[in-house]
Amino acid sequence: MLPENDVVVSLFNPYINIGNCIQLYGGSEETTPSGGSGGGSGGGSSITAYAVKLWLALYPETPVSWSIDKTNIAITQLDISVKNQIRVPKITIENMTEKPSSISAASGKVHQYLNITPQNIAEADLKSVKLTFRVERAWLTDNNIDENTVSLNRYSNGVWNKLATSRTTTEDATYVYYQAETPGFSIFAITGESKVSGEEQGEVTTTTIQTTTTIPSEVSSSEPIKLPIWMPLIIFLIIIVGVGFILKGRINSSKKI
Repeated sequence: MLPENDVVVSLFNPYINIGNCIQLYGGSEETTPSGGSGGGSGGGSSITAYAVKLWLALYPETPVSWSIDKTNIAITQLDISVKNQIRVPKITIENMTEKPSSISAASGKVHQYLNITPQNIAEADLKSVKLTFRVERAWLTDNNIDENTVSLNRYSNGVWNKLATSRTTTEDATYVYYQAETPGFSIFAITGESKVSGEEQGEVTTTTIQTTTTIPSEVSSSEPIKLPIWMPLIIFLIIIVGVGFILKGRINSSKKI
């Protein structure tokens, strides 16, 4: 539900100033409806939906919350508090079909690229900016995404920076909701990582070390046995001694007769 002083106007109506702020939603546009400093959508991407909010002023003592009611925009709420009073600030949120061609792709599976462009808001004036966004459960399932790895990434100084992202307690049958805090505005990417299967988590690499043991082969029974050179001499002497004893015994026997 929009705050009491908010006014939502159609795409072709002029801004209507009632209370402190106005809102504008649009879609199916290929050109950005807003100007000002910020990330800039650049070439290579088209905008399918956008939301614009303009305040007469923002005050340090009064944080503001902007609820975004646009199906094609993943961001559902922006909470902002400032350090200094800001006159006539404006914020534009754009859903891009793809990243601008001038920047690198975000890491992981990209759910949506967004460009958040501020006007009359310097980064030094920001005290806190929190973005609440949602991701379709169907997208998580279809892409095998671990819902605990979903994060908001901000493109700044030529690189993607993953912002601290937490899952909120708000959930429904269609969406999972998350919140992240950002130090400033720029181009953002909502990403997720694929689930890791149980086999991959518990996979252990086993290295088998092969050892070769050489066992001496048995001596073949047909192989001739080699005797020492002196062995025949010993055998000959044993035979001579044996013959001597036999002859001696016979001589002694003949004497007795």
